[in-house]
Amino acid sequence: RPAGPRAPIVFAADALDETFLANIAARYQLIEAMLADPSSQPEPHQTEITIADDAGRPMIAVRWRQHKPGTAMLEQTWVYMSAVFAFFVLSIILVHLAVVRANGELILKEEALEAALAKAEQASRAKSQFLANMSHELRTPLNGIIGLMDLLRERQTDTHSREMTDTVIASGRTLELVVNDILDVSRIEAGQLAFETAPFKLGEVLGNAVDLHAATATAKGLSLTLRMAEATDATYLGDRTRIGQIVSNLISNAVKFTAAGEVSIAVRRRRSAICISVSDSGIGFDRATASRLFDRFEQADVSVSRKFGGTGLGLSICRSLTEMMGGRMAVRGSPGRGSIFFAYLPLPRIADVPFHVIETVPDSPAPDSGPLALKVLFADDHEVNRRVVSMILASANIDLTVVENGALAVEAAATNRFDIILMDVQMPVLDGLSATRRIRALELADGRGRTPIISLTANAMPEDVTLSLEAGSDLHLAKPIRPDVLLEAIARLVAPEADVGTRVEAA
Repeated sequence: RPAGPRAPIVFAADALDETFLANIAARYQLIEAMLADPSSQPEPHQTEITIADDAGRPMIAVRWRQHKPGTAMLEQTWVYMSAVFAFFVLSIILVHLAVVRANGELILKEEALEAALAKAEQASRAKSQFLANMSHELRTPLNGIIGLMDLLRERQTDTHSREMTDTVIASGRTLELVVNDILDVSRIEAGQLAFETAPFKLGEVLGNAVDLHAATATAKGLSLTLRMAEATDATYLGDRTRIGQIVSNLISNAVKFTAAGEVSIAVRRRRSAICISVSDSGIGFDRATASRLFDRFEQADVSVSRKFGGTGLGLSICRSLTEMMGGRMAVRGSPGRGSIFFAYLPLPRIADVPFHVIETVPDSPAPDSGPLALKVLFADDHEVNRRVVSMILASANIDLTVVENGALAVEAAATNRFDIILMDVQMPVLDGLSATRRIRALELADGRGRTPIISLTANAMPEDVTLSLEAGSDLHLAKPIRPDVLLEAIARLVAPEADVGTRVEAA
């Protein structure tokens, strides 16, 4: 030891017994403390310290279990944790089953929707086919009725007989208009109404509409006039057929409801649109009636429907056509003082034409242009149609060859030269479109000139016109056939200045 004062040395001893172990456990917060042989291995999760003698030999070991609060807590709460985990797993399973079920229901609904759409499309096609067939079946007998009545009227010498034939003709024309209205409404509902965009002269289209109703207006003693402002008489871009249909319906409506006075058509420019107005001095209507005139199957009242007839579709079709072309319609009227209908059409102007004012007061049919000297081939499977066309052409100097189907027409065209061919479309053995294609192929193969072909058919849908022209026809005339329209079409096609590929439809 170093020199200096000695530090006191204190020795303490305690017996290594249970009392010592209890004191140690209490002081140091030991869990399950015990005295053990140091040569034995401690159990898992046990901690120990060894007490040795002065020589460093182990005398005894104090062992206790390790204190882990988290483990203890987990051991106490494992039941609850297991329940929560099981609930979580069950929730996931239930959600998965719900999603699978929802997907299954969605797939079933999609399949049902696709089936419903397919069924609706099939029904729409069936409806369109039915309407096309009905149009054909109705127009075929109408062609015989109206065509023969037109011819019979020219042979009547007394006023009473002419009045009777005029009544039959007017009734046939009314039935034809009903067929046209029903077909147009069905095409509008189905979204199948197509519009073409091509240059046309507005004055020409309106003049044709006026001419169409001139005879009816004259028979009622009405003055029918058309006036066009200088800024409107031009060439425009649009669908001349639909525009003519709108104006024709409005004129027809005005003439129908006017017993005396006049019907006037006026055209002027209104901002960026062309305003076509049709006014009359007819029965008129009140404000309440005006608000529903453009609804389908609507007329002023039941008495008007009984007196004047009609389907109540004409004005609805006019509004639909006008709106589909980006325009609008308006109306003004007064009971007993007439009415005026306005059609605003946004037509692009592409060229001017010389200004003129058209005033037409029809009082007599146009003079005959004189007999023709033509060789004509006519193909039609319907006996009445063959008879009607034969009688129409009998008034002209025409050498007519009549066949009953397209195959005979091709054979006749291959062995003979004709000035013009009149071709029905729906025929047995070989249809008219196929026959037209074969005739065009023969002309190319033989190097012969192109013979004008007119599709003379009861198929009056716009797509039918397109099919006829695509097959090689030069014109498409829809039945019922008017004698003057047929003769004018033939004369125009065989004339040196005839325009091939022009569309003509008899309304």
